[in-house]
Amino acid sequence: MTTTAAQINVRLDPDLKRSGDAALSRAGMTPSQAVRALWQLAASLADRPGALQDILSPGRARAEQREREKAAKHKLELIDQGSQLFAAVCRESGIDLAKVQPSGNEELKRNAYADRYGEEMSWLYE
Repeated sequence: MTTTAAQINVRLDPDLKRSGDAALSRAGMTPSQAVRALWQLAASLADRPGALQDILSPGRARAEQREREKAAKHKLELIDQGSQLFAAVCRESGIDLAKVQPSGNEELKRNAYADRYGEEMSWLYE
């Protein structure tokens, strides 16, 4: 049985080729072995393209992580601003803040059901 191999031709900057070849040689690999290993890695991560991108472009992954962290921080700041605004409105209106804030998750659920359905949904909790 004869097997044929696919061939890949890649254009590289000459300096990158030299430094890459030297690094691979120090690691005991040929360029062909390295490409086969890369393709095996890609095939093993076929169902997780983001993981492959993170491995091959770690700078991109770090930048995206920073953007996610920045967006999360911004959302938390907005939540904090909203709660401060709510507290200020209550103070200026003479409303006791302790009486308007739900005491826990169950009360939050009840309030959400009441808002949605226009009535207390106490039968859900019996």
